[in-house]
Amino acid sequence: MKKISAVMMALVLTIGLCLVGCSSTPERLGAGYYPGTLTSLLPNYPYPPMVFTATSQTLTQALSGQSYCTFSVTANTLTTATFTIEGSSDGGTTYYPWAVAPLAGSATLASVLTAITVTTAPKMYVANVAGLTNFEIVTSSTFTATSVTVTPVCTSNKGLL
Repeated sequence: MKKISAVMMALVLTIGLCLVGCSSTPERLGAGYYPGTLTSLLPNYPYPPMVFTATSQTLTQALSGQSYCTFSVTANTLTTATFTIEGSSDGGTTYYPWAVAPLAGSATLASVLTAITVTTAPKMYVANVAGLTNFEIVTSSTFTATSVTVTPVCTSNKGLL
């Protein structure tokens, strides 16, 4: 009886080890994995590009708990385009001018702005959006370009601000 139970225990242990830890193929990484990036912990959230083609346009975007955003600005046939980035903490009912900082050089912050005037592109701006539920971008009367595209990418990671 003891011999049968010892054989059964050895058999259960062998099968258990094979089911739990024996794998001949390495784990595959997700499609969003890039060397040097985080695959699931506090990922980046790219939002749809916001394309402006005229003065006095307003486009809004809801946020979902991020604390830091970058805004990439590209343009076609650009002379001058001025816009503001405004934030809301009440679900988009009330918007206030939100301070953003242009990146000058390699991750060096220039002075903080509430109105952005772009005369060359591409440009990159950063903003602390902690506590915001929405943001909007509004073009002013100074807009001389075929189109200006602002692409926001937000994260829960602590940014430069």
